[in-house]
Parts: sequence; structure tokens; C-alpha cells
Amino acid sequence: MLAAVKEDAALRDIPVVELTASIDPADRADVKHFDVAAYLTKPVNLEQFLWLVQELKQLWLSEVILPHVDEVAETPPDGAPSSGGSLGLFK
Repeated sequence: MLAAVKEDAALRDIPVVELTASIDPADRADVKHFDVAAYLTKPVNLEQFLWLVQELKQLWLSEVILPHVDEVAETPPDGAPSSGGSLGLFK
């Protein structure tokens, strides 16, 4: 799926965070060439997982700049949520 997103011109600039249960360095190497924004290994402990999600949320809120509503296409790209989308970006 990551390859499909990065090959699609309409989607390739979307920051991607890889969240995985794998601790295998080979898995990390497999996604390195896709220019992911972050590669995170899910902790098995719920408290640590919730902390990680909170940290990711803070990173998102402090670093990501979303397009202005006027800059977003009238219709979402194929496969995107319709009826306003989950973020309400599409008119």
C-alpha cells in the first residue's frame, strides 16, 4: 500500500508514518526508500502505546501544515473519503 501511495502523484507528498509491530531492521530498511516521515514500532504495553500516540499527535499538530480549504480540490482523489472527508478538507 505504501508503494501505491508514493507512486500516485496526487498522494506522494502526503506525510506517511509507518506504525508497525515489527522490530526487524530489514522491515525498516524496506520502507526507507519511500521517504516516510516517521517509522515507529508499536509498544506491546498499552500505557507506552498511548504515550506514543500522544507524542505522534503532538508532532502532527506542531509540524504539519494543512492546505487552506480554497487550495483543496473540489472533488477528492480516487479512494479518498467523500462527503467532506474525515478531516473536512474536501468541499
